Amino acid sequence: MPACAVALAAAFDLKTAVKWVLVTLAISPVPPFLPMKQIAAGGYAPYAISLLVVEALAAIVFVPGAVAVCGLVFHNEAHVGISAITLTILVTVLVPLGIGLLLSRFAPEFAEQISDRVGRVGSLLLLIGLACILLINLGDMVSLLGDGTIVAIVAFFVLGMAVGHALGGPKPAERAVRALASAARHPGIALAILTANLPDHKSALAAILLSVVVSMIVPIPYLRWIKPRMAMRSEPALR
Repeated sequence: MPACAVALAAAFDLKTAVKWVLVTLAISPVPPFLPMKQIAAGGYAPYAISLLVVEALAAIVFVPGAVAVCGLVFHNEAHVGISAITLTILVTVLVPLGIGLLLSRFAPEFAEQISDRVGRVGSLLLLIGLACILLINLGDMVSLLGDGTIVAIVAFFVLGMAVGHALGGPKPAERAVRALASAARHPGIALAILTANLPDHKSALAAILLSVVVSMIVPIPYLRWIKPRMAMRSEPALR
């Protein structure tokens, strides 16, 4: 994905901030809300959740190193503190997961009763928060249309799904999980990187928000295509 991001940044005449966004998204881990989408799409739940945890833990070391390497490649000093990445990973992934594990271990019946409601409330709050942020930054997002930004972002996610599907293994359910994980990126991590290196660029935040919208739309055709294949594979063979 970093190679895809660099290729897209070179292929399109984009603003510097948008090029940064593509690269930072490519080196960011999967977002915490992704497993819900993967499971809803028919993916294997333990695989989706374990992938989130492994990528989140690896990101604490990988992301700062990758940012430094990108700075060397582009001859532009770049950095992000391990503490900033660790805090984001803790707040968005590890702490909520740990609370859920503790509840399921020591109060399994209570956890079972509230899990669906908590999930629905969390999804609703996420949508409300996202809608507010999109409305506040709508003008900056519209200003990016027409210069190839939206095409580059769509191409980034399409390439991610194609790579993930190709390398996802023979099982359709695991391929779907990998395809979505390869394309989706943690906007909070990308924003932390950009804040440390491009604090004055409003275009960067607008491009990240565009990527969030695109990441919700682009997978729809893929999921409609892969779901029947997962259903066919799960059906017992006729004798």
